[in-house]
Amino acid sequence: MQPSVLLAPAAGDALFRGFDRLAELLAYTLGPSQGHALSESLTSRANRPEFVSDAAVLARRMMQFPDRAEDVGAMLLRQLVWRVHLRAGDGSATAAVVAQTLLREGRRLVAGGANPMRLRAGAEAGLQAALVSIASQARPVRDYGDLIRLALTATGEEPLSIALGEMFHNLGNGAHIDVEEFAAPYIERDYHEGGRWKARISSPHLYTDAAAHKATLTNCAVALFDGDVTEFDQVEPLLRFALELAPDGGDTPVRVALFAHEVRGEALGALIANTQQKKIQAVAIDLRRAGAQREADFDDLAALTGATVIAPHAGGRLQALGRSDIGMATRVFAGTEDVIVAAEGRQAVREKVIRSLNGRARNRALPDAERDDARFRIARLIGQLGTLKIGAHTEAERASLRQKADKGLRILPLALEEGWLPGGGGGLVAAAQAVSARASALAETDPELAWGARALATALEAPFRRILSNARIDPAPKLAEVRARNAKRGPKDFGVNALRGEIVRMPEAGILDAAGVMREAITAAVSGAMMALSTDTTVLRSNPPLVYEP
Repeated sequence: MQPSVLLAPAAGDALFRGFDRLAELLAYTLGPSQGHALSESLTSRANRPEFVSDAAVLARRMMQFPDRAEDVGAMLLRQLVWRVHLRAGDGSATAAVVAQTLLREGRRLVAGGANPMRLRAGAEAGLQAALVSIASQARPVRDYGDLIRLALTATGEEPLSIALGEMFHNLGNGAHIDVEEFAAPYIERDYHEGGRWKARISSPHLYTDAAAHKATLTNCAVALFDGDVTEFDQVEPLLRFALELAPDGGDTPVRVALFAHEVRGEALGALIANTQQKKIQAVAIDLRRAGAQREADFDDLAALTGATVIAPHAGGRLQALGRSDIGMATRVFAGTEDVIVAAEGRQAVREKVIRSLNGRARNRALPDAERDDARFRIARLIGQLGTLKIGAHTEAERASLRQKADKGLRILPLALEEGWLPGGGGGLVAAAQAVSARASALAETDPELAWGARALATALEAPFRRILSNARIDPAPKLAEVRARNAKRGPKDFGVNALRGEIVRMPEAGILDAAGVMREAITAAVSGAMMALSTDTTVLRSNPPLVYEP
């Protein structure tokens, strides 16, 4: 396949066709009357067809359009909706529909002689007005019911929404919830007292419950070593310390937990021997994450337990362990996959670490993975951890519920942080009115900027229209009536229940959208659509062969 260059206007036309085709496919997943796409792999006969109703997942299944030039536009939108999915969990279809309409309006204006860059500036000015409107409309999540309604709007699954709402209500805004699949045909949830680490017990000989493959220690000493523990002289100070603390003639040995990269050899043998002789009760734990993540794990354990991290790369030696380096935990629960630690620790140190992590979690300039890791670390330091176990009658149903659970887990933290809006596109219709007012102000000084803002106002009403279209309802009269009712004094809560075709107050109908999801969706939509509008040249090439210099 030879490299080629596609110039204007052919480049823009092809990019738009690909962008528009994929957007049209994703638009069918918007609203409660959403359609399903059937995705089938052509690479393996063993793979069964997959029913997909989530826009982001559907976009990921689109690997390539036959036309290379159209594929550029499709992949631009694909990247856009997946970014929204990663950041907000929902809103991918909304972003696709807003971007599609904005690009259509922009191309119409450019065809009439408008400058694309001026239109972009106008759309971005309108975006700021829309974001202000969304922030002013947002109302805080007040109770358990709001959480359930938000989850139900996003997932459409009542039992799952009840479970998610309950867990966030119990654990709070900083909650971190893991999702697991299990064989039973129902949904279960577990709560964990303390923080959770990816780690494993070093030897089955240290189990306190051999049948369950677990060890549980209460009120135990904690030592942290950022390296491998293999020699007897490395654990000798810890053993001596434990034996000194042991009560004379007591039946309860001192409990000790040693965290390291890996504990093996003579060191592990000494811990096992002393435990079996009931001189101490020890558990050796291997932290499973690597690099910077493992360093963060040690830092969090230190903040939680008050122990000092002995680091060989900084000159630290476990042989020099002193009493001041030992921390305490009220409970250590160790298994083959993870370890849960509950401790009082040094409150001031823990609060300092949490403040630093909060800054990272809210810094949108950082990669999403780093922000998610910061939120997880905050949750385990506070003790806001839980596990949601997804069960169903079939494997396909479990997989579908798992996807919806992941969506809910991203939506609810945003809702708790930024509040909720009337759902069904109602919040964006109100934002469109604010953008129209901004466009009128811009028209007095720069008509082209006003055109860009008006194009965005039209685009913000597109999700409302599309939800009704998917429900086989004519959107025009409904939109006019909603505008008229919201123009009256009082909260602008009116929208359309697409399942019944009735104009209702959306909060009373339980139809809510997370404000943060809408913010992420329209911000990404404006960025993607304006990038496509201002593109007039496309370079189509294969990956070049590697060149080796002599």
